[in-house]
Amino acid sequence: MLPYLQSLSADAGPVLVPYLEELGYHTEAFWEDFPMEYAMNMMESDGSGQRDLSSRETFGYYWMARQKSGIENLGIRTFNLSRFLTMRSLSR
Repeated sequence: MLPYLQSLSADAGPVLVPYLEELGYHTEAFWEDFPMEYAMNMMESDGSGQRDLSSRETFGYYWMARQKSGIENLGIRTFNLSRFLTMRSLSR
């Protein structure tokens, strides 16, 4: 199930972001330059050291990194409502 969740598009953002928050994810990682690096640093600092991208502790950071790469050139010609709503959900 986790590989499926990490492969979801931005359309799942309005539902997936509250789920990630419920699991204890630091959604501010989305706004970092490298969300996966942020996640690895967080895990090293708390001693868990989990590095499996398909684990329950990391799949959300991988998903955030994928979404972040999709908004790099978000402008009037490339606007995507799903990505916009995901960005708004992550900025709460």
